[in-house]
Amino acid sequence: MTFQQLEYIVEISKCGSINKAAQKLFLSQSGISTAVRELENELGIRVLARSNRGVEFTPEGKEFLSYAVSHATPRLRCAFPFPASGIPLQWTRF
Repeated sequence: MTFQQLEYIVEISKCGSINKAAQKLFLSQSGISTAVRELENELGIRVLARSNRGVEFTPEGKEFLSYAVSHATPRLRCAFPFPASGIPLQWTRF
């Protein structure tokens, strides 16, 4: 399991679709789908129920999503939150 895979799961939940998450992350839909499938295989659970209408989180997927949110979200932190100007200077991914 990688932080990248966790980030993909979180973004899919925000966007409601793999395609929209891929666009937002500037990645291909097939790349995200492959990463999620590899994660599912590693965990031995189905995180997403896929259909021609989009994706939904399975009950196990919803439980895993809470884990993903708590572990992926801290990676995005503001390096210099409020300089004298009050405007953030730089966002850094950890």
